[in-house]
Amino acid sequence: MFRGRSLPYNLNFISIFCILVFTTTFTYAQSTIIKGKVTDAKSGEVIAGVSISLVNTKIGVTTNENGFYSIVTSSSSIQLQFSILGYKTVTKKVTPGITQTINVQMINDAQTLSEAEVRASKKLVYKNKDNPAVALIQKVIENKPINQPKNYESIEYEKYEKLVFSLSDLPQKVLDKKLLSPMKFLFENKDTLKIKGKTIYPMYMEEKISDNFYSKKLKKTKTVIKAKQQVDISKYVDQNGVSIYLNRMYADIDIYANNIFIVTNQFLSPIADNAQDSYKFFITDTIKTVEGDLVELSFTPRVKGNMMFEGNLYVTLDGRYAIKKVEMNLNKDVNLNWVRSLAINLTYNQDSLCHYYLSSSHVLSDFGFLKNKGIGVVGERSMNFKDYVINHPREDSFYNVDTVIIAANSTSQTESYWDENRADSLSTTESKVYYNMDTLQTVPRFKSMVKITNFLITGYHSFGKFEMGPASTFFSFNALEGSRFKFGGRTLPAFNRTWYFDGYGAYGLKDERWKYSASVAYSLNHKSIYKFPNNYLKVGVESTAIIPGQALELSQSDGFLLSFKRGEDNKWLYTNAYKFNYVHEFNNHFSYDLGFRRTEQSPALDLHYLVVNDGVQTEVETLTTTDLSLRLRWAPHEQMIEGKSYRTQIPNKFPILSAKLTVGIKDFFGGDYNYQSLSGGIAKRFYLSQVGYTDIAVEGRWVFGQVPFPLLNLVPANQSYIYSHRSFNLMNFMEFVTDHSVNLYFDHNFNGYLLNKVPLLKKLKLREFISMKMALGGLRSENDPALHSELYQFPVNQDGVPYTYALSKTPYVELGAGIGNIFKLFRVDFIKRLTYLDNPDVASFGIRAAYVFDF
Repeated sequence: MFRGRSLPYNLNFISIFCILVFTTTFTYAQSTIIKGKVTDAKSGEVIAGVSISLVNTKIGVTTNENGFYSIVTSSSSIQLQFSILGYKTVTKKVTPGITQTINVQMINDAQTLSEAEVRASKKLVYKNKDNPAVALIQKVIENKPINQPKNYESIEYEKYEKLVFSLSDLPQKVLDKKLLSPMKFLFENKDTLKIKGKTIYPMYMEEKISDNFYSKKLKKTKTVIKAKQQVDISKYVDQNGVSIYLNRMYADIDIYANNIFIVTNQFLSPIADNAQDSYKFFITDTIKTVEGDLVELSFTPRVKGNMMFEGNLYVTLDGRYAIKKVEMNLNKDVNLNWVRSLAINLTYNQDSLCHYYLSSSHVLSDFGFLKNKGIGVVGERSMNFKDYVINHPREDSFYNVDTVIIAANSTSQTESYWDENRADSLSTTESKVYYNMDTLQTVPRFKSMVKITNFLITGYHSFGKFEMGPASTFFSFNALEGSRFKFGGRTLPAFNRTWYFDGYGAYGLKDERWKYSASVAYSLNHKSIYKFPNNYLKVGVESTAIIPGQALELSQSDGFLLSFKRGEDNKWLYTNAYKFNYVHEFNNHFSYDLGFRRTEQSPALDLHYLVVNDGVQTEVETLTTTDLSLRLRWAPHEQMIEGKSYRTQIPNKFPILSAKLTVGIKDFFGGDYNYQSLSGGIAKRFYLSQVGYTDIAVEGRWVFGQVPFPLLNLVPANQSYIYSHRSFNLMNFMEFVTDHSVNLYFDHNFNGYLLNKVPLLKKLKLREFISMKMALGGLRSENDPALHSELYQFPVNQDGVPYTYALSKTPYVELGAGIGNIFKLFRVDFIKRLTYLDNPDVASFGIRAAYVFDF
């Protein structure tokens, strides 16, 4: 029988065979078979989903839909435990080695507490251990992977969404004002039923119908917008930007995510992975529905001021512990500006294959300057979902095209189309919004009011085909020019959609010199060059005065408020420049900027360009450079609001990357030097849930070749009293120069996480900040004027003491701590400079302030 095999092999085979036979026989002889049925002790109804386990083992089953169960085991455990939320746990004895039937009647133990009882229970000592509500939420969390729609292989659905904004609580004396009499028809369209005790007047509405597709494998989404309509306010503001911002405030809510983004802040989901550590949970009801039993699970934050919700979850008892419905609000003590209340309602349905999906979402918020009274704004976003197709993915190529596709006829759908395809008909007041707002824009008084408001906010005044501004730069003052007067303007698309002209003239009373700028741009896509995506050619000439090393993240560096500076303001440059740029932005937010620039710069006041030849010091009157540049930028998923002369990025979690190559060419249009510089940077916001968020930016630059210090890297400094995120706030202008450097900027906003826990301070709803800025770099010997007298010497003050230095191996470091949300609008930072304290005229400590509008 074992011919051809070695004896040891045959013996091993026989031994294994005997052991298997013995073990099987022994197991069969010792098997314990348990079966039975579980019912409600009072009603006699069967209970499905009961967890049944042998004590001190990992063996367990659950009852089926008819309440039956069966266990076959060889374990020697003699206890069987029956448990399900809403019932008292039952333990039964088991006789090992025989077949037996154990039927169980369980006693209902649901905590049907009234709201008053829930509040009272919060005053008691709350604990997670042996808490059935906590056990339930843990079951919900454990089952998130099978219930969260984003974990399905693919999803397709149609979505209808509606966004409405309304004025609320308008006093009668305001409505009776003569100023508003031509607009009386607006306030006759009112809704007194939407919110109990409030009268609201709808003013803005947008609707959208789209087909949506998601692939888990590719982690990609695709949206096809089939229909869209909205109140047209494009004459007055960046309509697309406003729409993006409003929809960002009411971002899609995924209850299964750990964090939920609401009104520019992150809130901890009540079913986040560790929600039981941050929320208190209470079982408050059991509900029987046609689709099955639900448990109403109430929750409230452990720390009231944190970015968290309170409300109710409705959890299925079908063994999946899925979320069927959500009703939640912001807790009343949350550190959030301008928001009086915010309510969220979500409903989930189940398909024939037991997949749960979101069927409706409704968010209603009330904004106001005062917490509980006064004029306010009510915002409402409703979404309905239908025609789900789950786990039927398409070809990869289908998802690898544009993320958002807008149908050609999306904005021209008929009213009958909307009537047929809306998830629900518009209310009487909503149905009048489009017509009323179109009519409003024909009212002369409204037009005048909008122009005045627009001028106060943006600083520009429109004259139809061109506009004048910005007003903040009309007057300023500085050490070089004394009082400076400046007026400028530019043409608008109404003048020409292809050609754009821009310019200003400025005059300083002290230096008695004119400064000016003039440019013309040709739009290659025949769209406004002030709107994304840009694609234009631009040529310009400029003669102005600047401070070397001033790099503020402001669009206008000569605004009135920047006239106030600390320390010496006596190092200036007069510059004359000719420039050409080709800018091209793509829909994926990648862009490039090809540039040519010829610049003449002449030092002024106490700044001098000095060289030493054969021991003789000579002053250079003018430095001329000619350079070519290529700038690349990629900001995936970037969203922005576009103003008159700037763009305001709407922060998100995605990075922004940039790089720039500059090549200076000697003798090309009079250039004095050959040089190259390469710079790059990355900036990203990190959201840290309840602990706030961190902004981190890293910038680096390397200059190749031997050049005088004005062409090297002047580390960006800020001598104003306005806090600057991308400059060093205690560094003097031109204090440090490098030919290779890396700057690190770190700013963390705790969003009140710490101060919310201080009894007296939490009522002020302040927010705390910490920051750190560091500059590292150095200067190669070839660019050190101390070693090369033919290079421009570092400037010195009247006493011969240098005020420009090269960074050494020691980095420049600033640390800061700040308090924000002062009067809901201001931030004050206390900054400490840690290094290079022996440099002349430096401050080791400073206080800076900034205006910050945030929710």
